[in-house]
Amino acid sequence: MLEILSSFLITTAILAISPGPDNIFVLTQSIVNGKKYGLATVFGLMAGCIIHTTLVAFGISELIKQQPNLFFSIKLLGAGYLLYLAYY
Repeated sequence: MLEILSSFLITTAILAISPGPDNIFVLTQSIVNGKKYGLATVFGLMAGCIIHTTLVAFGISELIKQQPNLFFSIKLLGAGYLLYLAYY
């Protein structure tokens, strides 16, 4: 058991410090706009993780997957938001 836990902790630590898209985005925002925007970006990313984890924990994600029309509507809203971000 201790061997599994130690390998999990080592793997988690390596993944946590590796620069992924979120870390690079925070770094970019901090360099371009300053510390205030960097912290705002971190809080925004944390809020997204909390919302998604809450939806998964309460099974709402599974309900959305089972309703094709609702899932399609959410995808359309997401696509529309991405287009808005691209052209605004």
